[in-house]
Amino acid sequence: MHIYIYSRACDLNLHELRKLDASEWFGAVTASAARSIESEISTTVGKLDVSLYTDKQRKIAYFGDVLTYCRANNIWMNVEIKPAEGYDTETGRIVAQYTKAKFELEIKDLQESLNSFQFVDVGRCITNLPLLSSFSFEALMAAKTEAPELPRAFLIKDLEETVDWREKMIAVGAVALHTDAKNLSESLAREIKSLGYGLFCYTVNDRKDADRLTDWGVDSFCTDQLDMFATLSKKKMSRNLLSELLEKTESVDVKS
Repeated sequence: MHIYIYSRACDLNLHELRKLDASEWFGAVTASAARSIESEISTTVGKLDVSLYTDKQRKIAYFGDVLTYCRANNIWMNVEIKPAEGYDTETGRIVAQYTKAKFELEIKDLQESLNSFQFVDVGRCITNLPLLSSFSFEALMAAKTEAPELPRAFLIKDLEETVDWREKMIAVGAVALHTDAKNLSESLAREIKSLGYGLFCYTVNDRKDADRLTDWGVDSFCTDQLDMFATLSKKKMSRNLLSELLEKTESVDVKS
């Protein structure tokens, strides 16, 4: 969710942030839609002040509410850490700490599976964990220190301009690289996959571009045109450590 305001979020307190509108850009919320949202939130999340989400001006959701909702509805999460300038380390640490606490049971399951060499269960455990991603190297390093059990992905807009991306990927212990589709070349895509990383691109709104990227080995991408890609064939993930683990599970549905 992106909300555009004329000041930095870190300059506002929580009460001030909650006064901001998060839906005007999309259009007014109809009464029927509001009732549907209220019912779904009450069922899946529990006791909340649902008026915060169903008024004509919907409010910014709490991170904890989003985590709870996604877990209740089996929605996998890419948690992007977006620190304000000068708050990279602090933001990375807090997000990782909070997310780790919310997924304490899943992390415990993963550790027990690894300790007992139950590798069939490892793939399931990994897919139950969210992915922490960021453009900020410092934020990811802080997240690694705070919650090494959570997988991480490095966001890099232009790999050609970031000449040390290979060293940074190793330093943050990344399992995937996320990059701008416009700046990705076939040779770089194939190198990334040969190194064993997952590869994600943004933002792909053209079917020909999607086909080209998947041919290069790109595992997934984000889009503003969900309907356009509803029939996109599921391709087999390129060989890497994570996919090899997942192949050992009895049934895994990998979604873009």
